Amino acid sequence: MRPVPSAAAVPRLQLLGGFELLDAAGHPVFLPYDKARALLALLCLQRTPLEREATATMLWPDSQPARALANLRRALFDLKRSLAPLWAPAIGTVLPADRRRIALATGLPWQIDCLAFEQAEAAARASDGPRRLAALRQAVSLYRGPLLHGVHLDDAPGFDAWLTPRRQALHHQALEHLVALAAWLLRQGELSSALDCAQRALALDPWCEPALRCAMQALSAQQPAQALALHRQFSQRLREELGADPQPETQALAAALRQPAALAPAPP
Repeated sequence: MRPVPSAAAVPRLQLLGGFELLDAAGHPVFLPYDKARALLALLCLQRTPLEREATATMLWPDSQPARALANLRRALFDLKRSLAPLWAPAIGTVLPADRRRIALATGLPWQIDCLAFEQAEAAARASDGPRRLAALRQAVSLYRGPLLHGVHLDDAPGFDAWLTPRRQALHHQALEHLVALAAWLLRQGELSSALDCAQRALALDPWCEPALRCAMQALSAQQPAQALALHRQFSQRLREELGADPQPETQALAAALRQPAALAPAPP
């Protein structure tokens, strides 16, 4: 059962790890097809009004211009029908448009996880100490997976060209913040939480050696044999698949773990 929303509850759009639109009560809002979802993502993330003709061509490149524009009008109609009840009657026009451009109404009261992630990411880079830690925690909690995972437009390569660099940038930022948070947690002695962050980072990038070193450090205090096994498995995969050896820092950590003395956790 979903929790009863508070008075401040607002609709939420989740674009990281999939696509999910929820009303203020937490109930899913249905959009009928992937191109309507892609259009909403474009409107949210592009930040400036979209040109009608360019957007129609991006989403329906194989159609004649008139047909592509008609498809766009239909998608806009479907979006309005799904979005308007989220704020009715307080918001009159959710999708103001003219004959050349389309945009979302400014100041809509809702939460968009991708934009919140970008704000947390910027705060993490611009601050230090407890503020940086809070921003890192928020960023990694918001990143559920790749941008628009599961939204497939096989007949719209222009949309894929728009999406791919944004998806890759968010992936890289999430990986970087997971490793940074894992390292901070190690320094604080929060080994279980550090291991969770490191494992999440390795799930995003199995070749991320800073994340591997964080995982090894987190395991070293109580499970040094498991830490060494993790290094051994990684080294074997690296040689078999890429013909390379682990980084010197990783090998030095493994060598230290083989010593009888316990190794205190340290940043990777």
